[in-house]
Amino acid sequence: MMKRRRILLGSLQISDQLNWLPYASGCLISYAKGQPEINQRYEFLDPLYRSYSDISNYGDELKSADILGLTNYVWNQKINDKVAQLFKTINPHGTVVYGGPNIPENARMKMNYDTRRPWVDVSIPGLGEIAFSEWLLNKPFSNDKLREVPTPYSDGIFDNILRKSNQGNFRASIETNRGCPYSCSFCDWGQMTRSKIVQFEVDDVKRQLDWLYAQPVIEDIDIIDANYGILKRDVDIIEYLIECQHREENLINITFGGLAKNGSKHLPIILDMISRNAIPTGQIVAQQFTKTLYGDTRRDVKSEIVKRDSFASSDYSMIKLSFQTHTPEVLKVAQRDNIKNDKLRPLIDTYRKHNQPIMSEMIIALPGETASSWLDTIHYNHHALDIEYIKPHILFILPNTALDDPEYQKQYKIKTKKIRFGGIGKITSEGTPQFGRAHREDWHEYKIVRSCYSYDVEELVKMFDYNWFYYNLINTDLFRHKLKSTKKDTLKFFKHLDKMPFFKKIIERQRKVIRKIFADTAYTNVDDEKEIAFVNSSIRFNDDIILKDNKEEAEKLLDKYVWN
Repeated sequence: MMKRRRILLGSLQISDQLNWLPYASGCLISYAKGQPEINQRYEFLDPLYRSYSDISNYGDELKSADILGLTNYVWNQKINDKVAQLFKTINPHGTVVYGGPNIPENARMKMNYDTRRPWVDVSIPGLGEIAFSEWLLNKPFSNDKLREVPTPYSDGIFDNILRKSNQGNFRASIETNRGCPYSCSFCDWGQMTRSKIVQFEVDDVKRQLDWLYAQPVIEDIDIIDANYGILKRDVDIIEYLIECQHREENLINITFGGLAKNGSKHLPIILDMISRNAIPTGQIVAQQFTKTLYGDTRRDVKSEIVKRDSFASSDYSMIKLSFQTHTPEVLKVAQRDNIKNDKLRPLIDTYRKHNQPIMSEMIIALPGETASSWLDTIHYNHHALDIEYIKPHILFILPNTALDDPEYQKQYKIKTKKIRFGGIGKITSEGTPQFGRAHREDWHEYKIVRSCYSYDVEELVKMFDYNWFYYNLINTDLFRHKLKSTKKDTLKFFKHLDKMPFFKKIIERQRKVIRKIFADTAYTNVDDEKEIAFVNSSIRFNDDIILKDNKEEAEKLLDKYVWN
């Protein structure tokens, strides 16, 4: 009998504090094992998921493999490269296969990607399940669409991981459909999933939920559909999820990768069901906060109320709406003008009815944005939509997006650069970020937009100034009660900034970092621990803590120059 080749797949994390089950690897295994010829020729080992600061710790698992396949994202590319090189050292005749969203689909970009990684034998762009199985069977790539959801949980792909692990609780991803009908310029979701929504069989989805709710160590389920609530059957799936919760007496936190972006008549129904059944629906950002609120077991938990003063330390309790911007020109440039933000108004009203706080994710400095339009967006969020919390993000350029297309960049005069930073943030048991130094070759790289037709570096500085005001004074609830007009109060603050040396010192620290990050250079090395924290923590320092510790002084200055 022919000896089967052993395959080790991995979806590696960059933090040892977040135990995500390796869903992408599990989907590849689940799909491949459904084909008898693959089972005859190959054996799948338990997939990798852990993060080790010492790469050599992967050695024992790598020794067992003939083929190493890694799922590549922007955030784990460096780790994957080092693990793959270690594998080639251990097994020079082994085969390394790369897949995932970070593999360029553009032929020229892919050639450059492959040339920089001689240890990779084959890289497969696009959706992986069918293509990887075709590669295993030495078949030509067909570009066929996936029609059935892989079922890694009910197939037992992760049973050994849970049985062997002593790392505490786990987080799990699940899909009920795949695809996105929108093609936002900054997002690879529509491009990578080929836009059209493919609905997976409801019975398959239910079997995944059965398995997840039967596991006491699963504390979070992330439904990673791009537009959950867009389909009527999404109501039925939530109804079954609630049935699982009651049957297993297991209250698991539910998050959504994305809600229906153009609104949906089904979303209010889904929200009502979630609210009536006390399902926690926060974002996965504060594991310690979760345990404090619900306890470690999360069983037999009654409805809990999250107080407003928790907002400053955690967005755990909030429903996420991803507006990105409200500026019409920016929405058009971002190929997002077919998404009407005002269609979410009825949904927001429904959230209000259920006292459900809302977080709005926004992207600072999309092409077309100016400091003035960004301030208008923040003002609209607060006063027109009554959003409690705004979570801003730097605009990173992902592979396989319009934003990474040279023709798109030429059209909007986009200039790009890379930022490199070392030391991966870790969360201690107290929830405090800690950062360590890293060798230069271990630094992570992200591509960003440093300028475009609508802004230069100094305009960016103003955008971040306005963002600072709202985040530190309003988002944190320190002075929310005094705000009269976000736009007018922000402009008054910066008009009188030179008269407030306490604030001027804090603001200048941020301005210095912004000018460094977005400087007209090919690369910027972000090597200061506070700067790393700034990039990793939704573009903020610990200024809210400084203000809280000096609230009396800050309030006197604000009363005199802003709220007089």
